[in-house]
Amino acid sequence: MNVRTPLVSCILPVYNAEEYLSESLDSILSQTESDFELIIINDGSTDKSLSIIEKFAQQDSRIRFLDRENKGLNYSLNEALSLSRGVFIARMDADDVSLPTRFEKQLNLLESSEADICGCHFLSIDENSKKIDSTIVPLTSDAILTNLCITVPFAHGSVMIRKEFLLQYGLKYGMRDHTTAEDYDLWIQMYEKKAKFCNVDDYLFEYRDYGNSISKSNSRNLKNDAKALSRQMFNNHSEDIKSSISDMLKLSLSQEEKNYVIACSLYLFIFGKSTIFCSVLRKMPIKNLVVTGTKFLSGRFF
Repeated sequence: MNVRTPLVSCILPVYNAEEYLSESLDSILSQTESDFELIIINDGSTDKSLSIIEKFAQQDSRIRFLDRENKGLNYSLNEALSLSRGVFIARMDADDVSLPTRFEKQLNLLESSEADICGCHFLSIDENSKKIDSTIVPLTSDAILTNLCITVPFAHGSVMIRKEFLLQYGLKYGMRDHTTAEDYDLWIQMYEKKAKFCNVDDYLFEYRDYGNSISKSNSRNLKNDAKALSRQMFNNHSEDIKSSISDMLKLSLSQEEKNYVIACSLYLFIFGKSTIFCSVLRKMPIKNLVVTGTKFLSGRFF
């Protein structure tokens, strides 16, 4: 019997997510691009998550789910990847929301640009789904690199990846020691394998930002892992970073792009990799130098 290959496999790990899970699942099942499978890994939830998953699975045949004991996020993500049949992999978290055209617009950009991974602008919402912030992600390859040197250039739950690229290089989550920054580590591994990054110039995702989130409870370990990965980027790819900064200095930049150019050039200078910071100092407005310097000294880039 031949198994149909869906265009997209959306992978969604679940652990004690009963409060927001229905809203998250509804947002995926309401996508304007309907050619997908939704793979859910119930990672040993002790609340009502499983019953919610079962209810949705009875109503929509695109859902495939696995219920088992708790094994952790990285294991769940890799397990879902191994079960996936789609050409593209879409990430989703059990407390976030994908806006209706997310899959459609990301697929269009991935296919038209022949890119390997795609994100989008996103909104931050609180526990009551109220908007509290918005984040504009970088759009050009140079801007994405200057972001990637310091932080993730998109929200983890918002990405769509070409599965063939992961298979070609044997990439998966948690391959190295940075277990709390599994997404950042994977994006860097993809960059090192010459992946092409892109972002949709639209708000397609809502990230749930609340006090007891896993990322906040692991914030110290996450920050340490992020610092180690960032240092690795500056050590191993200083020439690429310098080239991107030089190219960006010739363009009209947004305020956020200016801040990342300043931060990257400063890190290069501190690590003894380049003196391009002197050129940046001459070309950047005082306002951006002050803002970035303040963030840098307070450690808020991590």
